[in-house]
Amino acid sequence: GRPGLGYEWFDWGGRRVFALNSELMERNDNPTQRARRAAQMAWLERELAQAPANMCTVAYFHRPPFSSGNNASPAWTLPIFRKLYKWGVDLYVAGHEHFFAYLPPLNPDGVVDRERGVEGIIAGTGGAVFHPDPRARKPRDLKWRLDGESLLANALGIVRLDLEPGTFKWEFVPVTRKLGFQYPSGSGICHERPRVYLEP
Repeated sequence: GRPGLGYEWFDWGGRRVFALNSELMERNDNPTQRARRAAQMAWLERELAQAPANMCTVAYFHRPPFSSGNNASPAWTLPIFRKLYKWGVDLYVAGHEHFFAYLPPLNPDGVVDRERGVEGIIAGTGGAVFHPDPRARKPRDLKWRLDGESLLANALGIVRLDLEPGTFKWEFVPVTRKLGFQYPSGSGICHERPRVYLEP
C-alpha cells in the first residue's frame, strides 16, 4: 500500500486479502490520528463494497477485537470488525496476545453467528514472553466468555493457513511437537456476501 498508511489489499490464492492498521485507536483525540483513522475506515468500506461478491475475503491486523486474554483491543479494532462483519468477510488473523486462540464465527457483540459471523485466529506464538493462560483465571475475571474458543498457551509455533476454493484450513504447527498431543486445527467455509448489510 501507500507508504506510511499501514493498510492495503491484494489478491492471493483466489482470495481478497486486507492488511489493516489496528494501531489507529478509536478513542484517540489527536487530530492527525482521527483523520488517518477516518481515512482507513472510509477506504475499507469502499474497497469491501467493491470486492467481488463471490470471492472469499480474509483480513489481518495486529490487535484482536475479542480474546479471553487481557489484551483484546475493542476500542482499537471493533470498528474494523464491524466493517468485516457487515460485508461478509470470512476470516481475520491477529496477534498481540502471546498465545494461540481460534475464535468461532462471531458477530460484533462477540456472540456466535454461524450464518454470517467472522472466524478469528490469534497467533502470538512467535517467541515473545508468554501471556498467562486465560483458562487459569476465574470466569468473573474474564472480559469475554467466548463459546467455542480454542486456546493453546505456552507453545511456540506458527499457524499454517491453506486457502482452497470456497474453504480454508488452519493448523497450529509447533516448534517442538509433543508426542500424543493433539494440536489445534480446523476448517471453515466461505460464505456469500450478506444480502442485507448491517450498519457498522
